[in-house]
Amino acid sequence: MSSDAVLGLAGELLLLDALCRTDPDRVDEIVNSWDGWQRSSRDFSINAVGVEVKTTRRDTSSHMMQGVHQVELDDGEDGGVAETGLILVSIGLRPAEFGDDSFTIPQLVERISSRLKDAGRPDLAATFLAHVSEYGSWSGLGYDHRSMSDDPMFALPYVTKFFRGYDMRDPAIEVLRRDDIASHHHVDVGSVRFRIDLPLAVSAGNPVQQPNQVARFILGS
Repeated sequence: MSSDAVLGLAGELLLLDALCRTDPDRVDEIVNSWDGWQRSSRDFSINAVGVEVKTTRRDTSSHMMQGVHQVELDDGEDGGVAETGLILVSIGLRPAEFGDDSFTIPQLVERISSRLKDAGRPDLAATFLAHVSEYGSWSGLGYDHRSMSDDPMFALPYVTKFFRGYDMRDPAIEVLRRDDIASHHHVDVGSVRFRIDLPLAVSAGNPVQQPNQVARFILGS
């Protein structure tokens, strides 16, 4: 698996763990909402709220977007669910140093799996492990929790530098939208990739800060 895919997996599992911790009674629904293990239009879809997770080593919320679909609500016209909200979760991680309060990918996988088993869903725990093993497999070998938990690539401890949830419906967020590109008739909208640099503060209450608060924001949207 590429180093970028490993970092992406760490970020998505960190959010998944926070969501499960915030509402343990919905742990099966929450784990089923995770689609980031495969090539999909959204990393999470909870009710009608889409969630995109972007993880970086940078010190700011600077992320590459694979298209305008990652910053706009899905209108459902292509057969999907029409979204009522879209939250971009921006996570900054760095390798831990001695004495840091850190986490590893195997630790997060074990926590989530254990919560599913405690909720009486060992079947879903097995499915979750299978999905984890498929994450990033398009760029190399995926992470098999049962045999690779000591692999240095995955057992690297991380520290969270920042954890922010941006409400992408906020008109104060100035990023490319479909209409901006569509006005240029000779440009294929689906071909456009771009980097966004989101500020520390967009407007009052946006973004929401820290994992538990972001999880509550997503689950309550």
